[in-house]
Amino acid sequence: MMIIPEKQKNKSIAVIGVGNTILRDEGAALHLVRRLKEKSIPGSHVDFIFAETAGLGVADSFEGYDSVILLDTILTGKMPGTVISVKKSELLAAIGEGGVAGHALGLKQALEFASVTNTIPERLVLIAIVPAEVEFGESLSSQLEEAMDVYENVVLQQLELWGVQLNNESKERGEK
Repeated sequence: MMIIPEKQKNKSIAVIGVGNTILRDEGAALHLVRRLKEKSIPGSHVDFIFAETAGLGVADSFEGYDSVILLDTILTGKMPGTVISVKKSELLAAIGEGGVAGHALGLKQALEFASVTNTIPERLVLIAIVPAEVEFGESLSSQLEEAMDVYENVVLQQLELWGVQLNNESKERGEK
């Protein structure tokens, strides 16, 4: 019998935005991934991934990463524009309670699938923003437009906690 070794992880970080850009604030995470991708993060091993639908495709995006920041919108009853950070250990419970806007079941199934298939990253954080408007339209609501710099700053702080060296341009943009 041949034993197949577990796939080697490349010790890099993925920032995965989940959402739908034609449902206004539901696309906030994708807008943020686009902003972050435009930044210069020299020498880092950070990949920025657009996941326009939740589900098992998100679990596939975990493959090969030991650290993942998952960006999304979340319905909590809190004020629109509120940014929430949830650690891996609390993530499944948080999705079950509040629900991620528009696709809670798909994201929960993706995380459960990744756990079962041993592809869930060693470090996983959901950084989500509370939407104001989830209706047809491509622009963000004014509440989320105003909160995007805060949302970005929370992601940049998490990257720094994980050892990513940010240049001054990256830090300044997140602190506006």
